[in-house]
Amino acid sequence: WHGGSPRPFPVSTETTTEYPQPLCKGANISGVSGAAACFCLYGGRCLQHFHCGESVPHCQELHCGEHSLEMTQSVTSFFNIRHTSDVLSIPVERFRDIKKLAVDCPDHAEQLLTEMVAVGRRVFAEYIGGTPEWQCVHLYPYISVPWPEAS
Repeated sequence: WHGGSPRPFPVSTETTTEYPQPLCKGANISGVSGAAACFCLYGGRCLQHFHCGESVPHCQELHCGEHSLEMTQSVTSFFNIRHTSDVLSIPVERFRDIKKLAVDCPDHAEQLLTEMVAVGRRVFAEYIGGTPEWQCVHLYPYISVPWPEAS
């Protein structure tokens, strides 16, 4: 979602939507739960975990406390629910960590990482103002919201 009010990408109020293919194919999302499921929902995925009968932004707010600020084909950005002066930008597809991204997506990992940084800066400037002082990537094993291994 991008702009003053959320607008889904792609435009849809359905609970099942066909999304454009992201740069990299992530792991199986069927086993995610808790905060990881919300991260997945912020990327427009994992709708089946929440039984959403309403729009995706409404479902995100209802079940996770906020909605995505912007979503591209491969990256979604949202406020850190604990620190609203922070913007988190993550791949819409699931990767356990940055090392797993490099292994599972060798042809596009650098492009995806570049997009995550660029989208994060743009969303930060739009919603908070200025440029972020820090932009961080979690490197295994220092992960605050781990993605469980695919079964």
